[in-house]
Amino acid sequence: MKHASIIEQRRRREPDFDLPPQFAGVDDRRLGGRIIASWTEGCGRRRLPAAGEFRAALDAEWLPNLVWLDSSAVRNAGASVASTFGVTPGPLPVQSPFGRALALAAHRSERDAMPARLQGGFARSPGGPVTLLTRGVVLPLDPGEDDATACAVITWTESLPTFDSDRLRHELWLSLTSRADGAMR
Repeated sequence: MKHASIIEQRRRREPDFDLPPQFAGVDDRRLGGRIIASWTEGCGRRRLPAAGEFRAALDAEWLPNLVWLDSSAVRNAGASVASTFGVTPGPLPVQSPFGRALALAAHRSERDAMPARLQGGFARSPGGPVTLLTRGVVLPLDPGEDDATACAVITWTESLPTFDSDRLRHELWLSLTSRADGAMR
């Protein structure tokens, strides 16, 4: 009951409020959770969703973050993943830490015929020392007429270098203390 009233209050404040999708009984707006829910729905009576049908059912918002794999190679990589991690069609890029994590998750996914998650801090490929806090999931597929045996969705966020993080904390502290000083006057 309490949950329903919170949702109604939120809808009154935000007319475009959209309930988060349900995944395993938990509200989940994360791309990985949403694509796993779509994959699970696609399983139906079959053991694995067909690659071609799964590809056709995907939302356009996912495309930049997708990597299509076969058992040993990248078939196609979304623009965001390609530019950020340097993943391109060809052999799995196991020379980089991100490539090794992706290859390991792909192997687990194929072996277990279940989604396999990956996560960690990885360096941006061509640009520099920025650490990307990365999450992903590899979903096994029945290739059928398609050549893809798995689909991975990758998401990330940049972490601030220590110096920038300390500077930001200091600026926030100054802002809060000056606001508190002004309120006391």
